[in-house]
Amino acid sequence: MPLKKLILIVVLCLSSAHAQKNALWIWNTTAIIEDHAWRDSISFVAERLDIRTLFLYAPHKFSKEGDTCSLRNKSGLIELLQWTKKNEFSVHLVAGEPEWALPQYHHKAISFAHSAMALQRETGLIDGIQYDIEPYLLLPFSLKKTREGLLKNWIHLIWLTGKIVREQPHVSFGAAVPFWLDESLTIEGLTLPAVRHIIHLTDYVAVMAYRDKAAGNASIISFSEDERQWAEESRRTVYLGVETGFLGGGPSYYLCETDPDSFALKIDISCGKYNSYYIGKRKLSVQTIEGKVIIGVSAQYINDDEVLLIQKELMECFSAGPLELDMRSIDQFVKKSGEWKNPEFITLSGSKRILKMDRKELKQSTMWYLTPPLFQNEMQLLNEYASVRKAVSGVAVHDLKSVLRLLNKN
Repeated sequence: MPLKKLILIVVLCLSSAHAQKNALWIWNTTAIIEDHAWRDSISFVAERLDIRTLFLYAPHKFSKEGDTCSLRNKSGLIELLQWTKKNEFSVHLVAGEPEWALPQYHHKAISFAHSAMALQRETGLIDGIQYDIEPYLLLPFSLKKTREGLLKNWIHLIWLTGKIVREQPHVSFGAAVPFWLDESLTIEGLTLPAVRHIIHLTDYVAVMAYRDKAAGNASIISFSEDERQWAEESRRTVYLGVETGFLGGGPSYYLCETDPDSFALKIDISCGKYNSYYIGKRKLSVQTIEGKVIIGVSAQYINDDEVLLIQKELMECFSAGPLELDMRSIDQFVKKSGEWKNPEFITLSGSKRILKMDRKELKQSTMWYLTPPLFQNEMQLLNEYASVRKAVSGVAVHDLKSVLRLLNKN
C-alpha cells in the first residue's frame, strides 16, 4: 500500500474517534460516605475500565406531603462530591422510582430536581442529573389500555424536570431507558417511539441494553443501535449500558385471575389505588394468558400459611376469581415467553388451586457469568465501538459492587 494512502487512512481513523467518558452506576452512596475504603474501589474500577463519569445515587427523603425533598447527610455528600472532583470525575446525581411516573407522584420528582439544583447553586459540584424511573415496573404497563397513559405521563415528567435542571448552566440532564421500549406514542401531533420522545427531551440517555456480549446478534451494540441513531439525528448522546450483577430467577405463585377490563379499572393511573407492583411489602407478578390476567406474588414474599390470606386479599383488590386456566394454555405461554419453567398446579390446605412457575435466571442479560478475562474482552470491544461513534458518550457499567467481582477484586 502506498505510504500516502496509509497515512490518509490513519488520519481518517483518528479524526473519527472522539473522547469518551465511560460511566459507573453507584447505588451504595451512604456506605461510601461512611467508609472511605470504598473510594479505593471506585479508583480501582475507574483505572481498569477507563471510568471518568459517576452515576451516583443521591440519598434523599421527602416531607410527609412529599412536596419537599431534602438530601440525606448533605454534608457527607458534599464531601464525597469534593473527593470526586479532586480525582477528576464527572458526577451525575441519580434518583427515581417507578411511581414517580404517575401524575399523583410527579411532585416528588420535581421536588428532587429543585433540591439537587439548590445543591448545585451552593457547591457547583454537580455535572448532571439522571432520572432512573422505569415506569414499566408498574401495573398499568401490563395492559395496552393503560400503558399509553402511563408512558405519556412519564414523558411529561421528563419534560417538567428537564426544564428545572436546564435553569442551571453546564448541568446535563439524562434518563435511563430500556432498549426494547419502541412503542409509538403521539404527543402534541408528533408520533415517535416512546424512547425517542425521551431522547428529544434530554441531553443523553443511558440505554440498558443488558446482554452478555458486546457485538453480534442480540448484543449490547445491536440492541442499542436504534437509540444511537435517534440520538445522533437529534444531536444527543447515548451511553451503552452493561449489567454485571446477578439476575436471578425464582418461583412465583399465581393465585387468581380476572378479565383485562376489570383489571384495568383497578390500575387506571387516573384513579386506581393499585398501581404499584407491590401490595404492602409483597411483590406482585402479573401475566396475561389466553385473554385472562393472572395475579400472584413472588414466592420469596410468601409462605404456605399466608397463601389463603393473600389469595383473598388479591381477589378483593382486583375483583378476581379463582384460577380456571388449563395446563395446555399455561404450557403454551411458558414456551412462548422463554422466561418461565416448571409450571404446575398445586393445592395448599384451605386454598383453591394455584399455579406455581419458576422464572429462569436471565443469563443472557448480564455479564455476571463471564470470567474476568472474557469480561475485559467484551469491554474492549465496546470501548472500540464507542470511540468511533459520534453519538456514543461511552459505556455505562452497572454497578460498582458487582463489577468488582468481575475485576477479581472483592
